[in-house]
Amino acid sequence: MKAYEQALRIDSENEEALFGLGINYSRMRSHSNAIEAYKKVIEINPKHAQAHFELGVSYDRTNHLSYAFEQYKILKTLDERLADKLYHIILGS
Repeated sequence: MKAYEQALRIDSENEEALFGLGINYSRMRSHSNAIEAYKKVIEINPKHAQAHFELGVSYDRTNHLSYAFEQYKILKTLDERLADKLYHIILGS
C-alpha cells in the first residue's frame, strides 16, 4: 500500500499505482476508497477493462447494482469474458 502511495506522490496519474491501490482497498473491504481509485484509473484510461470490472464488483459489494450494471455494459465492448464474469457476480447478489 505504501509503495502505491509513494508512486502517486511522484505521479498522481500513475495508472498502475492507482489500480493497485484500488485492489488493496477492495481487499480491505474499503469499497468507497476502491471505487474512487478505480474511477481515477478509468478517467486516465477509459479502456482499462480490469478497472471497469473491479469498479463493477465494488459497486456490487456496496449494493449499487445500477452502477454495477453500467460497468457491465461498458465491459461488453471491452472484454466479453470479464463482462460475463461481472454479470454472474451481480446476479449472485
